[in-house]
Parts: sequence; structure tokens; C-alpha cells
Amino acid sequence: MGGSRLFGWSLDGIAEQHKINIVTYDRPSSGGSTACALAHRVEWSHYALLAILDALPTRPTTFSVLSHSNGLIYALYTLLHLPSHLSVKSWHLRSEERRVGKECSQGVD
Repeated sequence: MGGSRLFGWSLDGIAEQHKINIVTYDRPSSGGSTACALAHRVEWSHYALLAILDALPTRPTTFSVLSHSNGLIYALYTLLHLPSHLSVKSWHLRSEERRVGKECSQGVD
């Protein structure tokens, strides 16, 4: 859950090699997206992700979450507010705390 759709280009080759799809999008008030108040950005970003997943031709019901830096806040919101028809296969969250990195990962079999 990067801050911009431009994040995805750096992972395109790896994704193609492993035959996976990566969905990236501009969070509200970023890039070409609609501006919104700071207090609503996390919630609106979540709804944008749900709309994107619903619009995909494959209509996925299971997906993985990858986030970095302040994307951690958006990823945690998504993990806590998923509709019952969606499930997360794995999640990978990373956030920098000064010079020391903190990382959490969870895979679900």
C-alpha cells in the first residue's frame, strides 16, 4: 500500500515473472486522485481499494497486502475493516522508526 500508483512500476518485472497481479493506486489527495480532508484519507483509501477489487475482471476474494512507511496505517485499517467476502492470504508491513526498521509479516495457509 504505497502512496502512489507509480510505486507499482518497480515491482512489475518481479510480478510478471511470478504470474501475480499488483494493484497500486493513488491514495486520496495524492497524484491524480480526488482531494479530501486528512481526517478521511485512510477511510477513503480503503473504500477506493474495495472499489478497485470489485471492478477487476477476476473479482478476487483473496489477496495479499504489502505496505511500507506510512502505508502501515492504511494497511492496518484495511486488515481491520475487510468485508466478509474478502480475505487476506498474507500481509507484509514495514515502517521506519528513525534509523531502526520494524517489520511484521503474517502468512495464512
